[in-house]
Amino acid sequence: MQVRYRVDGDLKNIAKLPRKLKNSLVARIKVMSGLDIAEKRKPQDGGIKLNMGDRKVDLRVSIIPIFFGEKIVIRILDPKGTKTQLESLGFSDKDLRIIKGVIQKPQGMVLVTGPTGSGKTSSIYAALNYVKCEEKNIITIEDPVEYLMNGINQIQVNIKAGVTFAKGLRSILRQDPNVILVGEIRDDETAEIALRASMTGHLVFSTLHTNSAIATFARLYDIGMKPYLVASCLSLVIAQRLVRINCPRCSEPYLPSSQLLDRFQNYFKKRPVDVFSKGQGCDHCLGSGYLGRTAVYEFILVTDRIRELIVQKVAEGEILKELKRTGFKTIIENGLEKVAEGITSLEEISNIIEFSDDIHRSVENVLKTHPILLYANTKKSPR
Repeated sequence: MQVRYRVDGDLKNIAKLPRKLKNSLVARIKVMSGLDIAEKRKPQDGGIKLNMGDRKVDLRVSIIPIFFGEKIVIRILDPKGTKTQLESLGFSDKDLRIIKGVIQKPQGMVLVTGPTGSGKTSSIYAALNYVKCEEKNIITIEDPVEYLMNGINQIQVNIKAGVTFAKGLRSILRQDPNVILVGEIRDDETAEIALRASMTGHLVFSTLHTNSAIATFARLYDIGMKPYLVASCLSLVIAQRLVRINCPRCSEPYLPSSQLLDRFQNYFKKRPVDVFSKGQGCDHCLGSGYLGRTAVYEFILVTDRIRELIVQKVAEGEILKELKRTGFKTIIENGLEKVAEGITSLEEISNIIEFSDDIHRSVENVLKTHPILLYANTKKSPR
């Protein structure tokens, strides 16, 4: 059996255990998690609560059957290790003032987007922690409830009991809330209720799986939302990723490879970097050169002009032109600012740009081999 830890997002091999311990170890974890020890053919999910000195730690346990037995993943949730302050997430002072201004308004919808593991939940919790006060009734519906927060009413989705995001959200609206958190928008019903709730005097937070902030509009259209509804409800869209922070004890100036510099040459024209820094590895960071993670992000403040473009359902490129005119910065540009400040390395940012480059190249290749796609959705489309 192989034991691995995920440290700052990267898996590391820690130990190998004798195969003879397999059955007893799996059974012990199942008992602690309240799972069926006799069930080995179906996936199971459970949880463990531990007291570690003066700290209470929750463990989320997921077990799936694999070819040689079972695979266990334990997610450690430590409330004291959670960043619940907006100032600690990596936003610049200027951007933080804009974000705080939006979430202090009495109504509207704020979406945080990104892939799994991009820190969306931490950002949402930090926003809730900022707006909570005695005068506000804050209710959340989540799957699962990851961290318990004082002064906030949190509902756990329970499919077997009939508590879904949509049904739970309808019940929440009868509780006279000021602020609502919907853990994730997964379907058209949940999306529509959440959007309409933001129109009727509620501040709504939620998350969505998209690759960029600009792709949020297309994603909402795709699940059946009308452009006028999206335009009238959305206030702010934040897209983010997590990158590792250079270890403060062993970070030194260095020169990235020529191949890496070539990949970023177009970005360097807009945001030149004088000195590159990277951790060299020490005992403090366990030889990785990195210690902790921070967010790189982009955000769209939905202005009246952006609302007009959304209602017209124009192409993403047209919205992007308008955003660029008002100073919009992409995730990559924000990442390069952190590289210039010595917070992270160029290699970390390259992990983000790699996906964008692959998509760009694949689209170009498709258009070269199938030029008819250039005419799609036009009246002059050839047979």
